[in-house]
Amino acid sequence: MSKKADFQDRHTGRPKILFVGEIHSTHAQTWIETLRGEQFDIRALALTTDDVPKSFPYPFDAPRRRIPRPALRAGATILERAVSRWKQVRSTSLYFYDRIAFGDQATAHLFKRIVRTWQPDIIHCLGLLAAGRFVVESLRGEDLRKNSKLVIQLRGGSDLALNHADAELAPKLADALRDADEILSDNVVNFELMRRMGLTVQPPAGLERVPGTGGIDLGLPVFNNLKPASQRRIILWPKAYESPWSKGMPVLEALKLAWERMLPFHLHMVMAVNELPSWIALLPEEMRQHITMHRHIPRDRLFELMREARIMLAPSLIDGTPNVMWESMAAGAVPLVSPLDTITPLVKDGENVVMARNLYPQEIADALVRAMTDDALVDRIATTNRRVVSGLAGREIFRPKILDFYRSVAASNRICS
Repeated sequence: MSKKADFQDRHTGRPKILFVGEIHSTHAQTWIETLRGEQFDIRALALTTDDVPKSFPYPFDAPRRRIPRPALRAGATILERAVSRWKQVRSTSLYFYDRIAFGDQATAHLFKRIVRTWQPDIIHCLGLLAAGRFVVESLRGEDLRKNSKLVIQLRGGSDLALNHADAELAPKLADALRDADEILSDNVVNFELMRRMGLTVQPPAGLERVPGTGGIDLGLPVFNNLKPASQRRIILWPKAYESPWSKGMPVLEALKLAWERMLPFHLHMVMAVNELPSWIALLPEEMRQHITMHRHIPRDRLFELMREARIMLAPSLIDGTPNVMWESMAAGAVPLVSPLDTITPLVKDGENVVMARNLYPQEIADALVRAMTDDALVDRIATTNRRVVSGLAGREIFRPKILDFYRSVAASNRICS
C-alpha cells in the first residue's frame, strides 16, 4: 500500500517535510498540494489503513492491513455501535478499529525508522488526537527530535472542543501540544481552549487561523460558470452520520417536517453510515425516491454535487470553521450551518449562510424552507459569497503565507541544528 522511496537523505539541500496522519483524507491532500512545485522534499506516513489514492504525488508509507477490508468494515460497523455508547467517542470508530488492526507498535517502529534515516526538518501532524499524540508518544525517550521541528495542525473543533475539559484525556493532549514548535488551527477558539488547559501558546504570525485545506482555489473550473442558486433543486448533506460532533437524527426529522414545503427537490446524503440508512429505509417510498445515499464519493464528484446544490446542509454541535462551508460557498450553494463561535465571527445568517442549531429539528426545518423557497435570498447570498470566500479563505491569500511559514520553520531548525 505504499509508494516506496529510499529513506536516505539525497542531499538535495531542500527542506524536508514529513506529513503524518490521515493521508487518505482529501482535505489533508489538498493542504499538502499547496507545496507542489516548491523547493521542498515531501513524504508522508498514513496512520490508518484507508487507501491513499494512486494520484498522491509524493512517497508515502502506510500500515499493513492485517484484516481484509470487508471484515474490517464489518467490524467497524459493529464497533461504532458499541463505541457510540462509550463516553464521547475519542476518535472515529473506523480509526479506532484500524488501530486494533495494525497495531501501534509496528507503525511507531516504521515512523521512527523514517525519522532516523530520512531526518526531516519538519514533522507535520495532521491532527492532534491521533497524529499529534502518536508522534509525541513514539518519540518520547528517543534522541530523534533534535533535527526536526514539530508542527501540529488541529482538526477543526473535534480535537479540543470536548476533550479540553476531559479529566483523563486533556493532560495527555496538553503534553503533546507542549512538545510542538508550532500549532496551526482553522479557528482562533482553539487557542483560547489551549490557554484554558494551562498552555502558553500563540499562533504563527499571519496564520492566526488558516483553512484546513490551505484555502479555496477559486480558479478551479468547478467554481466557475455556475448556475444561479435559485435554479437549483438539490440539497447536499455531506456528513450524513451520527458522531459526537454532529447529530444526524435531528436533521432527518427536520427534513420530514419541511418535506412537503420544499418539493420538488432531491436530497444527496454523503458518508451515510451509522444508523441513518436504516432510518431512511423506513421512510415512505414517495420520500425515498427523492433521496440518494452515498457511503463515499470522490472529491471531484462531491464538488460537482456542490455545483448543482441549492443548499449544503451541515448543522453541527462542534466544528471548526468548516472546509465544506467555504467549498460550498465557492460553488454557489447556500450553507446551512449552526451558530457556533468558530463560525459566527466570519459569516452572517441571511447574508452568507442560513443558520440553525443541530439539536432543534424545527429550527433546521424553518431554515431549509426559507432557503428552498426564497429565490432572491439564495441568489443574493451566492453573489456575496464569491467575494467573501476570496477574502477570508482564498488560496491566493493563504498559499504565500503557508510557504513562508514552512520556509521559516525549516530555516530556524537548520540554524539551531
